[in-house]
Amino acid sequence: MRTGYRKQAVLAAVSAVVLMGLSQAKAATLIKADTATMNLDTDWGGTAPAAGNLGQFDATISAPNLAALTLGADVTLDGLIFGNSLNGDGAIAAGNTLTLGASGIDGGGMNKSFTFNNAISLSATQTWNVAPGQAITVNGALSTAAGVNLNKNGTGSLNLNGGTSLAGKLDVYSGSVSIKQTSGAHSINEIGGWNGTSVVLDGAAGAVTDIGNSLNSQQTVKFNGGTWNLNGGGWYHSAMEINGGTVVRSGANDTFDVSSLTIHGGVLNNYNNYGVRVGNVWGPGSGDGSASSLVTQDGGRLYIANNGLNMGNRLSGSVATYNLSAGTFQSDPEISLTAATDGVAAINLSGTGSMVVKNRIYGTENGGVQVLNLSGGSLTAATIDATNLRSSPAGTNGTLVNSGTRIAPGYKDNATQSQYTGKTTITGNLTVNSGDLAINIGGSNAAGA
Repeated sequence: MRTGYRKQAVLAAVSAVVLMGLSQAKAATLIKADTATMNLDTDWGGTAPAAGNLGQFDATISAPNLAALTLGADVTLDGLIFGNSLNGDGAIAAGNTLTLGASGIDGGGMNKSFTFNNAISLSATQTWNVAPGQAITVNGALSTAAGVNLNKNGTGSLNLNGGTSLAGKLDVYSGSVSIKQTSGAHSINEIGGWNGTSVVLDGAAGAVTDIGNSLNSQQTVKFNGGTWNLNGGGWYHSAMEINGGTVVRSGANDTFDVSSLTIHGGVLNNYNNYGVRVGNVWGPGSGDGSASSLVTQDGGRLYIANNGLNMGNRLSGSVATYNLSAGTFQSDPEISLTAATDGVAAINLSGTGSMVVKNRIYGTENGGVQVLNLSGGSLTAATIDATNLRSSPAGTNGTLVNSGTRIAPGYKDNATQSQYTGKTTITGNLTVNSGDLAINIGGSNAAGA
């Protein structure tokens, strides 16, 4: 049985190699002639471009023609090759569609950059490889058939600026990818990536992009503009930065687990059922939590509709921190802080930061330290339960020291930003060294120091 299985495996492997060789033998590599069009047989040394053929750009085409290419008509090729002897940067003018098959774009050795101002359609899963220091830019629309994935390789840059709709997955294995959407509706099924890679997501006014399976990656993801609806599975490992635009996190039963989140501007609205969890991120394949998780907000707005903000980490000795120095934070539910043994879960409110909690702020004892550091800004909460909170890691549970934060009763409505009347209940000791403690007496607020 074992011998027969091995023979079958060997025969299958040999057959696969033979078939691959036959397939490659059928695929011709056409060299781009020194012409400014791409659809004629004379553009490719006497053979018209067709599915299964590769189109190669090298020193044959002059710099003037390379910079002023047109498709001439819709063109289909199995892939493109950009060599290391290009006479200048290349560009294809807008008009018509280029369809690429499984060979994708091999620019691993390209010595110049290339720009597509035309539309591109991907008919099969493929890889685009971009050499160090070079860029491939698509200013036309980029689309794929259902189930077709685009893999990015090489440390060069891939810039998608013309409206990108991918029915499959965009996987970034090395280098960077920038997506700037045009006005209108777009969709990307999933974006994935690996350590050391980055994705920048931007959009013109009116650009709305649905990401069906969200981001499940280990890369750096930056949002600079447009509206991005994250509709699918949880976020893990990504270092996220929001500089502008609106990011909307939905998905009724999915998590939003954050290891690194920076908000400089823009808006992040989280509507999923599990809230935002800082420090609840599993390390890739390790089964342990991240050693350090950090949220830094110095502008913009973070809103959590359900289940609140959960600060804490699964890994002993780890740290989960939220630094709010400017901008606004609102959680309709509660904020909970729970640190594992020898770890720290901390919120530091300072500067002009505004924190509004319609429910309570509290800590749960789990062997670590829970810190609520009040040194500036303003805090509004229905309840501040200091029983398991302290002002610094060296402090004492049950005692908070206010060193510059205005604590006010009531809370704000997310939609109208109007102040609701209400009361703030403080459980434990609160020492006010500076800042204001606003007290609601008979419907009016009185400040005391």
